[in-house]
Amino acid sequence: GRSGAYRDMIQRVLDEEDVPAELFHLAQAESGFRPTVKSYASAKGMWQFMAFRGKQYDLRQDRYVDERDDPEKSTRAAARHLKDLYIEFGDWYLALAAYNSGPGRVTRAIERGNTRDYWELSDKRLLPKQTRDYIPIILAFAYASKNLDVYDVGEIDYAPAQRYDSVT
Repeated sequence: GRSGAYRDMIQRVLDEEDVPAELFHLAQAESGFRPTVKSYASAKGMWQFMAFRGKQYDLRQDRYVDERDDPEKSTRAAARHLKDLYIEFGDWYLALAAYNSGPGRVTRAIERGNTRDYWELSDKRLLPKQTRDYIPIILAFAYASKNLDVYDVGEIDYAPAQRYDSVT
């Protein structure tokens, strides 16, 4: 239900950044669409940016504000980061794996496994378990959301879209 608050904005940003619309579900996997959540590893926001990665994508973090908690700014940063990872790896599954565990870890797995196939890397257990589970979770969210009639989830009460103004 929380997705309703951010769906339109996320889809608009993903479209503007030329990133597949299905990556909307990455925010579902990362935070359950909670923009101010903090992980045990200190990742923050709906897209769970670590501090250094947030700074890399111009998300301000200081004693007054942490833009990792800003739904639109962090969505734009996540879309750009995902696009950069896709450019680096040439594959959306590998880009998602790198988003989860870091590009260095995915690069090392590719080198050790002598393959650029995410599923082979996963089968060979060259990626961390959390990362091996990550892509199937996102795919399951995407499939389920497109086939809600197949599942007995009842009526979903979607949150109304967030209304906001941007201030410079």
